Amino acid sequence: MINTINFNDLSAMLLDFVDGSDGFLYLRMVGPETTVGAIWAKLSARDGRGQKWGSEVRIPRPGRHYPDYVAAQKHITYRTLRTRLPSGMVDLALIHPALTVAEDNQRGFHLLTYAEGLPPGFFERLNQTLSISLKPEWSTWLWAQGQQTQAFPVIEIKSEYEGGQYVDKAYLTETTQTPISRLTSLGQAACYTVQCQGRYKQAWLQIIRQQLGLGIRLAKVPLSPGGCQYLNGSWGAHPSAEGWTLRHDNQVIAQAPTVNHLLTEARETLGVHFIIES
Repeated sequence: MINTINFNDLSAMLLDFVDGSDGFLYLRMVGPETTVGAIWAKLSARDGRGQKWGSEVRIPRPGRHYPDYVAAQKHITYRTLRTRLPSGMVDLALIHPALTVAEDNQRGFHLLTYAEGLPPGFFERLNQTLSISLKPEWSTWLWAQGQQTQAFPVIEIKSEYEGGQYVDKAYLTETTQTPISRLTSLGQAACYTVQCQGRYKQAWLQIIRQQLGLGIRLAKVPLSPGGCQYLNGSWGAHPSAEGWTLRHDNQVIAQAPTVNHLLTEARETLGVHFIIES
């Protein structure tokens, strides 16, 4: 299906469109030079930026009673790529700077691609922004697994009123994070958001650990008259009167009410990942 982009009585062929909350990220259209130029000028003007609803630049959506309204983001200088085709028409693309390598940072990056499968440059950009040592041979499964939802336990600190004052208490809960998410788009181009900070970093670590089988494996050892402990050489998770303790070389390095809470805290605060063998 061929989409169009309209401005008053003018109409051009829309090849690709990726919208954002404050303004579009990518727009590519083809048409007569005067038409494409008029749409470009309208979108580049200061007035109307960030005001998508009611914009005069619209993309009709067949089967829907209202169009997509198109507006550029405020205070943003879009990059313009213009190519004159043999037919005399003009192929013009407007690119938000967030899609460029220059905008990559520790939080992550946006990635625009026409490729199917692993996009060119994905590994290099991830390796620059994610504060984890990576290897190029991991790129295929990092891309595939990064698009899958990762579920893992985390420690949340909540402030509760107790004894006449607020007290911070740690609770074990589960979170789900998807490091790579695809944005809604029209056309052949695909746009992804790659997140690298905070719990997204923890999700990347889980992907790497699971793929490579990394972690200290604790074997379940029965205790009499009941119960158990989990051991691996100098490491051990042991039941105690207050719950569970983590020991290394017979020194207590962490305490928690449950074994899952204990091992999650060790992962988050000590950077040590434990696996309880079934």
